[in-house]
Amino acid sequence: MRSWLVVAALLLGAACAGGAPEVERRVPLTYLAPEEAVELVAARMPNDVAVSIAKNSSVLTIAGPAAQVDSVAVLVRSLDKAPNVELRFQIIEADGFANRDSAIADVDAALRDVFRFRGYRLLGESMVQGQAPGRVAQQIYGAEGTPFQIQAQLRRVVQADSARAVSLDIELSGGGALLATSLTVPSGKTVVVGTTRARRDGNTLILVVRPRIE
Repeated sequence: MRSWLVVAALLLGAACAGGAPEVERRVPLTYLAPEEAVELVAARMPNDVAVSIAKNSSVLTIAGPAAQVDSVAVLVRSLDKAPNVELRFQIIEADGFANRDSAIADVDAALRDVFRFRGYRLLGESMVQGQAPGRVAQQIYGAEGTPFQIQAQLRRVVQADSARAVSLDIELSGGGALLATSLTVPSGKTVVVGTTRARRDGNTLILVVRPRIE
C-alpha cells in the first residue's frame, strides 16, 4: 500500500513539474483573414501558445495552457470585427489653370507626373465614414452648385505589404453615370480612382480617394 502511495506522489509531482495541461480552442473568423489575425496577435501572444491555420479555412486553432489560450481567443474575437473606414473623396478638374491650387497640394505633383494638363483645381470634396463590408453614398457639389454622387461598396479590409488596405467598388455620377471601377487602396494613401468627362462643359474630371482604416 505504501509503495502505491509513493508512486502516486511521484506521478503527481511530475505532472505539476510539467506545468498546466494543454488545450485547444478553435476560433472561427468573420471579418479577418486568418493570416491577418495571426499577424495582429503575434506580438501579444505568450511564447507557450501556438496558433495554426487549416488550409482553405477561416478558423484559427489556438493551443497551449488553458488560461493563455482563452486569453488569446478573447483577443482574436475582439479584433475580428468590421473595421471602420473613413474615405476622403476629391473631384479635381483638369484644364488650363495657371495657378496651383493649395487645396490639392498633396496630389498636384503626382497628377502632373501621370497627366499632361496645364493645371488642376479642386472642384469639390467630401468625407464619409463606413464599415467594411458595407456601403456608403455621398453627394458633392461642384462649381455653380453642380451635384455629383459618389457610391462606394467597401468589400473588405486586407493586409497588403505590411499595411492595411481596403477593397472598394466606386461609382461616380452627375447628370448620368461618369465613372465606375474597383480598386484596393492602402490606408493613408491618396490614389487616383479614374478620369472622366464632365457632361456639362466636357472638362476632364479626376476622382481621387484617401482611406483611413481604424
